[in-house]
Amino acid sequence: MHYVRQCIIKRQVSQSPTCKQFISLCHYHAKTCAAEFCAVPFCNEIREKIAKKNEEAFIQEFENLNVEDIEHFI
Repeated sequence: MHYVRQCIIKRQVSQSPTCKQFISLCHYHAKTCAAEFCAVPFCNEIREKIAKKNEEAFIQEFENLNVEDIEHFI
């Protein structure tokens, strides 16, 4: 964990295979984590990014709907 923190401080995460694997594991965990305050490193930050990405995708999908598609739901 100390190694990963040093990588992040130096902003070299994308260059280190160890850090890539660690961040991947954290991301895998965060996708299904429902804890309000999770002890897994970076979980809360990753969940926030996932939620924002999902929200942006929903908005984009809504903007692409036609009037006929909306009438179908009504």
